[in-house]
Amino acid sequence: MRGIYVKLPNNTWIKVKGKLGGIIAGKSGKRAGYTLIAESINKIHKNKSKPDIVFHISSTKVTKYIYRLLDKKLDSKLKIIIEYVRPEIYKVEVYGKEFKEAYKIAEEMGIVRKVKV
Repeated sequence: MRGIYVKLPNNTWIKVKGKLGGIIAGKSGKRAGYTLIAESINKIHKNKSKPDIVFHISSTKVTKYIYRLLDKKLDSKLKIIIEYVRPEIYKVEVYGKEFKEAYKIAEEMGIVRKVKV
């Protein structure tokens, strides 16, 4: 099943459905604000095959990374599993032919992290 799945620190799984956006007017001017739309799920069905790529990202940018994946509509082309590892790191597993695009977004954002196992 394609889509973006996230395992939160409390071991809850969610499936990202999209994002809602709007314009927020403040003292410093107008800016766009977004909120993720997601549903909790019991568990995720991991593929029997190995992921096409596995990498780690900074936890401070997980939400922005998901926004970018949604903007590029990669949720309809790939299965992306984002799992909490520890407070500063999330693991990303990508399944699908266009896996390089998901990695490239994280790399351009400067959030790919080397993790000692």
